[in-house]
Amino acid sequence: MSTMPEHNTQAERLISHLRERVGGALNDAAVCVTGGAGIIGGHLCDALVSLGARVTIIDDLSNSDTRHIGTLIDRAPERVRFVQGSILDPKALDEAMDGASRVFHLAALGSVPKSVEQPERTWLVNATGTMRVLQAAQRAGAGRLIYSASSSAYGNNPALPKRETMAPEPESPYAAAKFAGESLCRSWAKCYGIDTISLRYFNIFGTRQAADSAYAAVIPAFIKRWVDGQAPTIFGDGE
Repeated sequence: MSTMPEHNTQAERLISHLRERVGGALNDAAVCVTGGAGIIGGHLCDALVSLGARVTIIDDLSNSDTRHIGTLIDRAPERVRFVQGSILDPKALDEAMDGASRVFHLAALGSVPKSVEQPERTWLVNATGTMRVLQAAQRAGAGRLIYSASSSAYGNNPALPKRETMAPEPESPYAAAKFAGESLCRSWAKCYGIDTISLRYFNIFGTRQAADSAYAAVIPAFIKRWVDGQAPTIFGDGE
């Protein structure tokens, strides 16, 4: 599996910036990260540990592996714990969230093309799974949950820049399920008092990101083709 090269300078700048903004708010805080073995989750866990948090990662490893988790545990064994399990399993979630004051929910079944192939599975993991994460956070008494949503909620609306006030236009099973997760977060905030925040990611890229998967993100896929001396594959007219 090809991955993007590792560079620490940008990460170090980010941690320095976060320390200035967050201060000691996360020092010794108990935090649960779903999907913490993935590309975004792994970098998030790096940052949380650097900020002094005690981090529990829950991941079923369906889209990742334990290599980075092992490195993180070696770095801070007293502050990193790993639970291998699914967000569809309430018992695994309860184990991971025991004592957590904050939850970062990143676990998901990604890819629009994959969602077209597997719509029911996509809904089960991304929508029902998000509800079960919210229920577990509620049982654990967590005060805040940050949800990794998706810019796919905007659909093909050509208006720029994108604004959160735009009417959602999800156009795939993936987009519909991820947007349903946003709605569930709003419902749990209103009905159960959990502070929730949804972040709509666009094209993310960074170190440790797979570049040769059939579902690789566009930026690492383009970079790999350039490195291999090939032109990037563009679908459509490029406009």
